[in-house]
Amino acid sequence: MKQFLLSMCLLFLTGSSWGQTTIFTHAGGGIEPSGWTFTNNVSTYAIDRTTYWLVDAGSPSDIITTTSYDLSAYATAELNIRVATFGSGLNNPAKIEISFDGGSTFPQSTTTSTPTSSTYIDGGPIALNSVSNQVVIRISNNTSSGKGVRLQNIILTADGVGTPTVSIANTALTKRR
Repeated sequence: MKQFLLSMCLLFLTGSSWGQTTIFTHAGGGIEPSGWTFTNNVSTYAIDRTTYWLVDAGSPSDIITTTSYDLSAYATAELNIRVATFGSGLNNPAKIEISFDGGSTFPQSTTTSTPTSSTYIDGGPIALNSVSNQVVIRISNNTSSGKGVRLQNIILTADGVGTPTVSIANTALTKRR
């Protein structure tokens, strides 16, 4: 009986998946990833600056919008991003907006840390308030004037438990005497 219970526990635990999953990771620079949209509202500089992406200040500012990601199998998700300044004027953070309905609304809005030079700093981590099957992230400059924000190392990770499975082996039990 002890062997049977131990076998059942082992089968259950091996059917569960735990840990962190990388949903996407982009170094920044280069064309937009598949399904993403770059809206270059400030035409002075392109968003793609070869080694980083730039969201310049303006009214409206430049905007980077991701495709929709299905995070419904996860318990939590977190965005990490590296930011630095570009140009002259006041320092600005990047504005991060998160949609849970495919981009119809963006109920979560926050900013990254404010960079003070062209040296990259951690702009996060930014925890998503929720997860759904339609997560879209929008990145822009938080103000209409001042410095642009350089973006590198944009990483979305998710944590949680996958769907557990239980397997039962068809073995006969014998009674010991």
